This record gives sequence, C-alpha cells and structure tokens, in this order.
Amino acid sequence: MNDERLKILEMLENGIINAAEANELLSSIDKQKQSMNVQDTVHAKEETGKKKGKFLKIKVDDNGGRVNITIPVAFLKSTLGSSGVNKIIDKSLNHVDDEVKDSIDIEAIIACIENDFTGEIVNIDADETKVLISIE
Repeated sequence: MNDERLKILEMLENGIINAAEANELLSSIDKQKQSMNVQDTVHAKEETGKKKGKFLKIKVDDNGGRVNITIPVAFLKSTLGSSGVNKIIDKSLNHVDDEVKDSIDIEAIIACIENDFTGEIVNIDADETKVLISIE
C-alpha cells in the first residue's frame, strides 16, 4: 500500500475525515494513477514510433583520397540486394591497395545487413589507409 492511501486511512481512523471523504480521496488517487499510466503508455508508443532506421556507413581515408558514404539499410535490402552492396563497397575502395581490398569479406558485410547487425564490421588501419565499415 502506498503512502498516500495509508495517510487517508489513518485520517479516517483518527476521525479527521469520514468514510465518504476517504472513498472520494482514494478514488481520486486511482484516477490520477490511471491518467499517469495512460500518459506513460502514450509516451512509450511515441518513443517507439520514432525509431530511426539503420545506415551502412563506409569511410575510407587513403593517400588517394577520401570516401564517406552513408546508405539506409532498408534501401540496400529492398532495392540493391547483395550485388548492389558488392558494387558500392567495391567502388568505395577504388583507390585502396589490393591487399587491403582482399582482406575485406563482402559476404560477411552482406550477412550483417541481412541479419540486422548493428556495430562495426570492418576496421582497417594499415600504413596510410584507413577503412571503417559499420551499421549504425
């Protein structure tokens, strides 16, 4: 039993209020709690509705230039498919050393996209080349 209800019952016991007044006060507490629960539910639904989509982020910093690409994962899944992802990653790594390119497992990246993975997938820092691929 919460403190408010206990106080009302103590006031009733001590004769400060009568049974009808105690009932009215207890009812008002119940209504207030119901109103708060409804507000909490509405607020929770609003927060859920504001979900942001995930993005595939590809960042390449190389002595040949910089690439910074952000693509919605939903777009990749619905429109491009795995061959499109492969092309995007390949073009992003255009100036990167072949050894670095070969160390990137594109199939693993595609699997991460398909399985709704969130986080860093590739992080390469070799000599003058930096490659970061993540889903955020």
